[in-house]
Amino acid sequence: MGRLEATCFSSGSDNTLYALVYGYDLSIAKGADNAIVALIKSNSSPSGPDALTWQVVSTVRKAELSTFSQMSSFGQHHSIQCLVDPNGGFLVWSYMAKLPGQDKSAPRPGGFRYDPFSTTPSPTTTGKGGWVNVDSPITYSWSATSDDTGTLMYLADGAGKYNYYHAYIPGLGTEVNFGALNTAVTPSLMEDSATKWTFNYSMTGYVKNIDVSATSLFVWGSGAFGKRLLNVATIPQSGPLPTTAPLLQSVNHTIEGNCANPGILGNSVYLYCSDRKLHGEQYSLYEWNGPKVSSPVSMSKLPSPEISTSGISGVFGDPTSTTYMLVQSGYMEGGRPTSVLEAMEEMEEMEEMEEMEEMEMMGLE
Repeated sequence: MGRLEATCFSSGSDNTLYALVYGYDLSIAKGADNAIVALIKSNSSPSGPDALTWQVVSTVRKAELSTFSQMSSFGQHHSIQCLVDPNGGFLVWSYMAKLPGQDKSAPRPGGFRYDPFSTTPSPTTTGKGGWVNVDSPITYSWSATSDDTGTLMYLADGAGKYNYYHAYIPGLGTEVNFGALNTAVTPSLMEDSATKWTFNYSMTGYVKNIDVSATSLFVWGSGAFGKRLLNVATIPQSGPLPTTAPLLQSVNHTIEGNCANPGILGNSVYLYCSDRKLHGEQYSLYEWNGPKVSSPVSMSKLPSPEISTSGISGVFGDPTSTTYMLVQSGYMEGGRPTSVLEAMEEMEEMEEMEEMEEMEMMGLE
């Protein structure tokens, strides 16, 4: 299969790491369209980056799937989000996507998904299941100004499968809107939901970002003098999406400075920030498990060159001893990344962090 380039990661419920990668099928003659998209899965509970091994879950021709543009004509960065459910279903989603054959000048929110239960895969699909593109109606209310302020989540449907949702902040305020993925149509359609959650400004300030762990909703807000406020709520694991906002619990902790997008593992959320200091900058890593916050881990240097365009794209390991973060920076055009992936590891009581300059996808079966 040759060298693979990773686009996004998601932590599985069985302590595995899933990755969406792009590569080439070397069995196809040179000059032909041999670009592929692959979903790969790591071994369970790897002890560290060097212990990661990978197996291919499924592949499909890249030409059959939506492509992404991460830079708008105004120079705004648009991230690519991934989510894996406990069945191994995998959703890929971004603000600027184009279906195959769609006018390149009119991208809109979309992506694609891998369905392990699909019985009608395309002829180019390998592995069980199949791939389905995801689109959104032109009226979908996610705006460019709210990009990178949302998250993907799922709820069990009671019949052994999972419903996907896109939660996002529509603008300056205290409201969270939802999109619900309609998988009964082809392509699948992310449609506006009537559900809107409104929070108390006195607790959240202006809501800036939301994240979802296995059991918790994390609501990041902006308070007085730009301080980050964090509130946590318990969310259901199954059933329909609640029509009213869950009860928030304030976390007695604020963060100052510029922070990268958080990462999730199990019940914990991880965040690293540059703390503005009088004589330069200091970088810190934070971990929350529900309302409980760990002491920040100090870092001597920035894990990636541009913290404003970086994010923790995957977290794996054992939260009780050592966890590892995949820190992704840079942009990608047309569905292929142009940046290097850096892996950062964090121990609960460690004193330094080690940087892995480039992650190679080795041990593919």
